[in-house]
This record gives sequence, C-alpha cells and structure tokens, in this order.
Amino acid sequence: MSLELLPKEVRDTAWKSISAGIDNLFVVPRVTITAAEPSDATEPDIGELKAPTPRKQPYSIVLFYQYTPIPDTAAFRAWQEELCHALGLTGRVLIGEEGVNGSLGGSVWCVSRYISEMERQYPCFRGVDWKRSISTCEPFPDLKISVVKEIISTGGKIRPPKPNEGGVHLSPAEFHAALAEPNTVVIDVRNKNEFEIGHLDKAVNPNTRTFAEFPRFIENNLESLQGKKVLMYCTGGIRCEKASLFLKDSGLTDVYQLNGGIHRYIEAFPDGGKFVGKNVVFDRRGQVPTTNATVIGHCIVCAVPYDSFQGDRVCTVCRDPLLVCGECKVRQRGVFYCDNHDYLKGSYYYFLEGFAVPELHDQLSRLQMLHTSLLAGTGKETHKKKNQRKTITKQIDKVKAEIERLEALPTPEVIDLTKWRFVWRKKKNKRERERERER
Repeated sequence: MSLELLPKEVRDTAWKSISAGIDNLFVVPRVTITAAEPSDATEPDIGELKAPTPRKQPYSIVLFYQYTPIPDTAAFRAWQEELCHALGLTGRVLIGEEGVNGSLGGSVWCVSRYISEMERQYPCFRGVDWKRSISTCEPFPDLKISVVKEIISTGGKIRPPKPNEGGVHLSPAEFHAALAEPNTVVIDVRNKNEFEIGHLDKAVNPNTRTFAEFPRFIENNLESLQGKKVLMYCTGGIRCEKASLFLKDSGLTDVYQLNGGIHRYIEAFPDGGKFVGKNVVFDRRGQVPTTNATVIGHCIVCAVPYDSFQGDRVCTVCRDPLLVCGECKVRQRGVFYCDNHDYLKGSYYYFLEGFAVPELHDQLSRLQMLHTSLLAGTGKETHKKKNQRKTITKQIDKVKAEIERLEALPTPEVIDLTKWRFVWRKKKNKRERERERER
C-alpha cells in the first residue's frame, strides 16, 4: 500500500513512529511510470510519474544525504531502483539503517522530479539540502544502489548522529567570518588527495586515506584541540556530521561545521574566498574550479604544478591515486610510489609480467632484506611495522610464484641454423632437378 493512499494525519503519525524506531510502520511506496514528455511546464498528476525524453546536455547533478531511520533497507532500495530507472538517472546511492547518501545525474527535469518524489513520498526528506550543479558531460557511467552498514564508512568507530547532536552548523558567510577569529583551528575532514589539490587557507590536513582513519587523527591530537574553537568542513557536509559528533563525544564542546560543505561555500564565494585550488567531486568531472584558477597541486616526481588525478597513475603498492604529470608518467614507465611506500622503490612491482628470472631473484633478495630490517628494534617498534611486513610477505610469495611459473616453462629447442640451411638447400636442389626432368 502506498503512503499517498493514507490520510495526511495517518501518514505523519507513521513517520513519527518510524523516527521512534517502529519498523512495521515503514511503508515503501510504488510509482506508476510512463515515458512521455510533460506537455507543459506544470508537473504531472501526483499519481503518475512521467519521465521526459533523454537530453544530451546539460546534465544536472544532485548531491544529498539524510540521517534518518530506514528499517526496511531492502524495500527502500527496490523503490529507489524503480524510481531512478524510470527517470533515466545514473549515479550512486548508499542506503543504510542510519539513512541515505546519494549522488545522481540526469536531465534537469528528471533530477527535479526525483527530488519532488522523495519529498512527497517521505516527509523526512523535505529538510534535505539538495546540492545541485550542472555538467556538460554525462556525470556517471551507470546506476548503482547499495545497502551498506554505514552511509559514510567509519569502520563502526562513530555512531550515527541524531538531529542537532553534532557541531553547530554555520552558513558559508558565517563560516567565512569565523575563519578570521582568534584561537581557531580549521580541520579539513576530507582525505589527503582532496586536500592536495584544494583546501581552505591554513586548514589542518589530517593526512588520511579514508574517513575511517579520522578518529585516530583526533585521538592523537585531542590535547592540542582543547580550549580551541574547532571549525570543520568537507565536500558536502556528510563527513562533518559524524566527525563533529566524534569530537563532541571526545569531550570538545566548541565545535562548528560548514553547512553544505565546500559545495555551498564555492557557491557563496565564486572566487573561492579562503578556498584555494579545486574542489574534488565524485563524478566524471573529477574536480570543480573556482573563478580563481589557482593550481596548488604538484607532480610527486618533478614537482611542477599539476592537479589532475588520472586512473592510470596510482601507487604501485596500495593503488592510491597520485599526482603525476604526463611527462613523468612516460619517464617512470607507469611505476610510482606514494609517500607511505617510497621505501619499496626498486623492490616492489605490482605487475611482474615482463621480468626475467634473474630480475625476479634480485627483487626477492631486496624484499627479504627489507623484511629482515623491519624486524629489528623493540617489541613496540616491530608491532608498528606489522602492516609493512605483511605487505612485503605477500609480495615475496607473489615473486616466488612467478619465478616457479617461469622456471616450469618448457625450454625452447635450440635450432642449428647451419644444419637447417644445408637441409633447405638440399631440398631446393632436389626440386630443381625434378623440374629439369619434367622439361
């Protein structure tokens, strides 16, 4: 049964019950779909969803999240798939019991219709900050809707926030003004790759690969944050919801976050304001510049200004994206190392095809020496190097397996070219004599 068939009072009561955690009142609606273009600018009747014909451009992109209880995640996922397929939307939607996190793209009309359907069917989405932007290229290759444990992964280290439980939300203008206040610390909650090509001036870089590493950064720096006014920001706001909650649970009280993230900040300050560089986005655009086209990133090899992450330029060990210019990509033959794995340079190669057995033995010797060196020191020191030893051990096994594979190949037969030429000439002379007889 669809929620739209219920009286408004009953529907509102149901949603209040959902928020209180009563699972059996969560009803997932269904939608009737046709493929006709609206005949005028007005929306079609509520009971009928009409998707317009596909348009090449411009593409509209919507970024959104909402922390709200979703007891039946499987049913909600099925409805999302039906709705998005009907509207021809592509992108990513993560659904968890704690809420929804999505980024979708399609025609301007279809994205607008998606938003109106979400708000009509579920009143809890009426307070969502739907962050929209325009792209001249198709933003996503396909549609992927997944049920996950957390809509922004922390490895279970941070609990889902309740309404108004995290930091104080500041508008872009308020946040901009707060940046100049004394005794203030600004923390970039995004990962280190995002920070490298764009960040707020004087922001602290936690140097994390994933958001799950953020709690450890706070634990290691909690004492230095005591008594400070802590300002936090991320791309769209979702990471700050949990990050600010973690700070408050850790005992800090003066915690603030940028409402709408850098997305809204750049809208308010098109020249970037205090933000320098480019904002990383998670669609095919890759990054969004401000009107101030400053390049703050650098090639990790030659250090020339460069700020574009490419899919074929990653750390050969951990596969993390790296800033590598085109010339260095050719010069380094596609083999690069991040700061964390620079010590493996010349010893560790992701692809072993093309190496001869002697070269593999040389790699094996280097890796074994590294593994031995990581065992030196006190118990605490060797424990910290546990992950490094694990990485090297896996590579040692991989190199050994490749050596065994190559040595097991059959030895190619050596051809005696002198004998082969003699036989060929003998056969040639025999054929010539036979042709002479035929004449």
